[in-house]
Amino acid sequence: MKKYILLLVIFISFLSSSFVFSEGLNIAVVDLDRALRISNYSLKQYEILQADENYKQLIEKINGVREEIESIKKDGETKSLTWSESQKQEHVQKGQAKVAEINNLANQELNVRRRLDSSIHQELTPQVEKIVNDIIEEKSIGLLLKSQSVHFYTPTFDITEEIVKRLNAVE
Repeated sequence: MKKYILLLVIFISFLSSSFVFSEGLNIAVVDLDRALRISNYSLKQYEILQADENYKQLIEKINGVREEIESIKKDGETKSLTWSESQKQEHVQKGQAKVAEINNLANQELNVRRRLDSSIHQELTPQVEKIVNDIIEEKSIGLLLKSQSVHFYTPTFDITEEIVKRLNAVE
């Protein structure tokens, strides 16, 4: 029994010394992707993209093909009982062709957004790195974690909004 009490005392003293050690360690959490995404510069770039005629046409094509797929689906639901096997097969092929078309268009749109994200990232990363380093120094942060890697944290640990505020002030 004395061994267990001694082990308990040693364990508690170890834990309390660990807490004392980590007390002076300022910890912060950041979501740099979110900071880049919600910055004024990024939002402005996305507004410009959405006003671009080529992008608008791409979105219109996507929406048009969606409507065609929906129409094909409804036709199949309402008329398929009266169709021959060859008509059913033709209908399925028509639907598959439209699905392939919308997948292609969606990939094109995704690539446009990825290129824009890459451009934004390239433009803002040097500024963000400087801002993060300034905040680390100002707040004496000893440990900075990506928010995606943390299971739980309170908002007081998150410096993302501060980064965005400073980034927007620089722009």
